[in-house]
Amino acid sequence: MINKKRLAEEFIRQAAIASPSFREGEISRYLIERLEALGAEIVMDDTAGEIGGESGNLIAYFPASGRECEPFMLSAHMDTVEPVDGVVPVFKDGVFTSQGDTVLGADDKAGLCEIIEAISVLKDQQIPHGPIEVVITVCEEIGLLGAKHLDLSRIRSRRGLALDTNGVDRVIGSRVGALGHRGGCEGDQQNAPRPCR
Repeated sequence: MINKKRLAEEFIRQAAIASPSFREGEISRYLIERLEALGAEIVMDDTAGEIGGESGNLIAYFPASGRECEPFMLSAHMDTVEPVDGVVPVFKDGVFTSQGDTVLGADDKAGLCEIIEAISVLKDQQIPHGPIEVVITVCEEIGLLGAKHLDLSRIRSRRGLALDTNGVDRVIGSRVGALGHRGGCEGDQQNAPRPCR
């Protein structure tokens, strides 16, 4: 079961870290510490040097536990839109807001928190799972720069989820701004903006 209190506390911690595109260094360090504490082996790629940012993309590898199968990828991005300097997250009456004139940064810290909570639940409840690869990119908000520079040879997963959308209880099969990809979709695609290929 999801621990709502732990999830809210994680979001408050992450939202308090300003991380606009190219300046993801602090959130990157935080995420490395968090994911290593959950048992991940982490690699940072060379994207920072290629684009002039503070951090490269992070790839966190979690080994299988009690189940052998193909690896599965969970992905989110660590940068936010601006203005974000001086962000102070507020949680009141079950709603997160930003105090002041900054954005909250929920895009995509909500996705990052969902990933951390999912891994935490797997560990807490000793749920068997195959290998998990967590891919966290930089500079998504300014044209998917991190994703465009990601070294795909480091990724073994052929299936995964990118946790970066608004709303709940929906899956989008493709996106207009997405990088070209090759894959397939199963299930009902009635909510997809265009057919999945």
